[in-house]
Amino acid sequence: MPLQDIEKQIENNERRLQKLKEVRALEGKSVDPRVLIEIEDIQEEIKKLQKEVETKSTDLKKIYVAIIAMTHKEATELSTGSIFNNQKERQDWENLKASLQEHGITDFTACYEESRDKWKPLISDEDTIQDIIEEVVQKLNNGRTKSLIEPKYLSHAFLSADKDERQSVWDTLSESGGVLIIDAISMCHSDVRHTYIQSQLSGGRTPITIIVVSPLNPNVLKVNELLEKQIYDVHMEQAFARFVKHLDPCYEFGVGNICNLRRWLYSTLPNIGRRGLDQDTQEAVYKERGRPRGISKAVTGSTR
Repeated sequence: MPLQDIEKQIENNERRLQKLKEVRALEGKSVDPRVLIEIEDIQEEIKKLQKEVETKSTDLKKIYVAIIAMTHKEATELSTGSIFNNQKERQDWENLKASLQEHGITDFTACYEESRDKWKPLISDEDTIQDIIEEVVQKLNNGRTKSLIEPKYLSHAFLSADKDERQSVWDTLSESGGVLIIDAISMCHSDVRHTYIQSQLSGGRTPITIIVVSPLNPNVLKVNELLEKQIYDVHMEQAFARFVKHLDPCYEFGVGNICNLRRWLYSTLPNIGRRGLDQDTQEAVYKERGRPRGISKAVTGSTR
């Protein structure tokens, strides 16, 4: 049984136990013996469930997750262009915005909320990124009694205005590893992009898993070329190298299909900390699939 369900059972039992104790206190010696028996039974059940919680808690694998996505306020700033002081950045955004509009994306601000974890990828069916992660985690934990996964979200602190708060999170991720899920459009917002650059977590030296989510199918080349430029400017050259050259499963770019996002999370979350593929496996994957397509083609110079 999932840990959350056990904790809910304990909560329900404790509520029932409290009511029975109130009955016992009111009726005193005349209380129905069945009430006393039920009190004893519930107390024993609670002890049993608490031991189960302790056992499962020791088997939990906490995984740090940071959603690098705009808030609704930041999305509005990007949409209107009010965030830009640099003319070149403004023009780059206008070019990308026009390309997005060609593909029917005219208002993306509704995809963003006050909480970064409530971002709704344009490729999803109204599911938030947190909904998607929780769904995948539930599937991974289903039927397991050990090595249960529990995501711990650090999205707000990662992009916090408080320097000490975000530095603390960056240090935690650098030391313990985690997952960065990056909204490609949000990388166009100068504050989000610059804060991400400061974290220095895009290289291959940290135990970080990175996925960049595209607003469109990765094969829409014109849009992706513009997005690739934005991502390249975030100093993610090493991450791209791990994606293309090393076929590292911990790095994924240009996910433009919600099913692919769920599959990537399902296969990656249990394996945080593992690195790359061996040479033979790399060659086998190249032979079968060719080099990766989508967001990475322009910045890596890949031609296949």
